[in-house]
Amino acid sequence: MNEITMAFVICLAVGFALYMQITKMTQNIDKNEALKDENLEPKRQNLVLISDDKTQKYKEFCDEIDAQIRALRQLANDENLKDESLKDEFLAELSQSSRKLTFIQNMNSKKDETTWESELFEILSSIEGSVERSLKDSQNINYKMRESLRESFARIRS
Repeated sequence: MNEITMAFVICLAVGFALYMQITKMTQNIDKNEALKDENLEPKRQNLVLISDDKTQKYKEFCDEIDAQIRALRQLANDENLKDESLKDEFLAELSQSSRKLTFIQNMNSKKDETTWESELFEILSSIEGSVERSLKDSQNINYKMRESLRESFARIRS
């Protein structure tokens, strides 16, 4: 019995020493991986930063578009609509555009500029079409919206 207890204690000591060594090695590997990311070659690191910066700018622009959608919802009253029967359809189209915008904003974080711009253009075209079909003085409303978004985009890009 004494020999079994001694063997068990030795096994526990070896197991503990092995566990500590594995933990130390894992921490060193994690530390090296973190340093490797920090020490990216300067060109690649700049590309990563530029990509993150552009993504953030496009997300901010999505917020600006969403603000325009909210403003258009406010215009969906009887005096601005071409026909009262268009109100529900107009509001549904704006809601659909807002949902698409949110999806794009959340799912395109690693996409390139061309993808961002094409998807945002599609949404903006859809919104303009909805305004054209539903609101009186649609050309003026679309013009003001375009100008406001152009200014916002210029401000965000700089």
